[in-house]
Amino acid sequence: MKQLLLLLMIVPATLFGQTYFGLGANLGGFARAGTWDDTYGIGFETGGRLEFGNSKGLIIALQGDVLFGQNVRVDPIAALRNEAGLVTGDIFQEGTFADIILKARGFRGSVLVGYQYTLTQSGFGVRMLAGPSYLTHHIRIQDDANQTTSNLRDEYKRGYDRRAGGYGGYGEIGFEYAESSNSFRVYAVLTGSFTQSSALNSTQFDLLDVAPQDGTDLSLGGRVGIVLGLLRNVSSKQAEDIYY
Repeated sequence: MKQLLLLLMIVPATLFGQTYFGLGANLGGFARAGTWDDTYGIGFETGGRLEFGNSKGLIIALQGDVLFGQNVRVDPIAALRNEAGLVTGDIFQEGTFADIILKARGFRGSVLVGYQYTLTQSGFGVRMLAGPSYLTHHIRIQDDANQTTSNLRDEYKRGYDRRAGGYGGYGEIGFEYAESSNSFRVYAVLTGSFTQSSALNSTQFDLLDVAPQDGTDLSLGGRVGIVLGLLRNVSSKQAEDIYY
């Protein structure tokens, strides 16, 4: 087993020089534009990534992000509300008011390729990555199971949730600090994305039509993150130095 680990370190060290393979996490926020701006306001995102980098500055990453927020600009269940804006529950206790909250939810998966350049010997530098992505988003209709209505059972919620998605691209550019032995690196970047989206559901009950319409979802924001080096080496001569 030790020989196998050494081989896994020596090969990339020989081909690429100093390398690292790390696991990262990030947190950020973004403003929306384009088609989905009609449905949602400002949002937030958190996620993780697997990242490979070498001494030439190459970065390759697989990234997944969960999108969330409280700012929903449309009310797909308006027809279920009374004049006071409340939904009357009819499960377990008829006549009580259903406890319903609308939230924004989504997921983005990206394959990224980029470049990082060290500006100072202390490890400060710049990084930029971009690549194709797939994005889905929807309105989460969150309700209390004991105070809800049969019109919003799980099998009916997708008839109101404006679920949409499609392929596009994601990119980021900003600053980073890399520890000298690649044990960790932290970064702060500006982010942007675009998605050619279309509805993923059939007819929405409140509109009697498919929604949202096909369009382009745009975002611009920022995030901070950290990448921990799971496997790394300094050179082929020092490949026996394996860290976890």
